[in-house]
Amino acid sequence: MRTEKEFHTALHQLKEPLDAFGQEVEAMVAEIPTPPIDHFQRLVVETRHRTRRWMVLENLLFLLVAFGFLSGVGLLLQKGYLFPVMAGYIGISVLLPFLILWPPTPHKKEVY
Repeated sequence: MRTEKEFHTALHQLKEPLDAFGQEVEAMVAEIPTPPIDHFQRLVVETRHRTRRWMVLENLLFLLVAFGFLSGVGLLLQKGYLFPVMAGYIGISVLLPFLILWPPTPHKKEVY
């Protein structure tokens, strides 16, 4: 009970300096000039352009990887490796649902 009263009195003593500090910070923030609207419009345009560029690059890389994979499977099938290709696809089709349903969970390390 005594420590609680001491805590409340200490908080009451800090209230006025903290309020004064808050008012000083508000005054400093109010003095900061706001950039014009075209600055924000330029940021939006640059972000859209950068995002569009990354999307095009991602789509092209996906096509490259997909064609590479399919051409590799086609070459394996032409060389007569039908059963290994079938076994690979069967293995993927059996194991993929388990990977989707029970993905490995990362463990958080405690910070000491």
